[in-house]
Amino acid sequence: MYYEINVSLHGSHYFATAERSLTFRSKALVMADKFRIVYPASEGWKVTLVKVSNTRSTIEITEDEDHG
Repeated sequence: MYYEINVSLHGSHYFATAERSLTFRSKALVMADKFRIVYPASEGWKVTLVKVSNTRSTIEITEDEDHG
């Protein structure tokens, strides 16, 4: 799981943070607040914070199965 901050200007994507940049909610909220100061809505900017959840599962591989 990680958090992503997306920044757009007048509805067009400008940039987004990398997956590994924000892994804690508290840090993501602080950074989003700082971004909103640098990129004010009054000038057409929009800062969006998104929580991204990834799931993984292990696949058991057995020798007696035909895998193709």
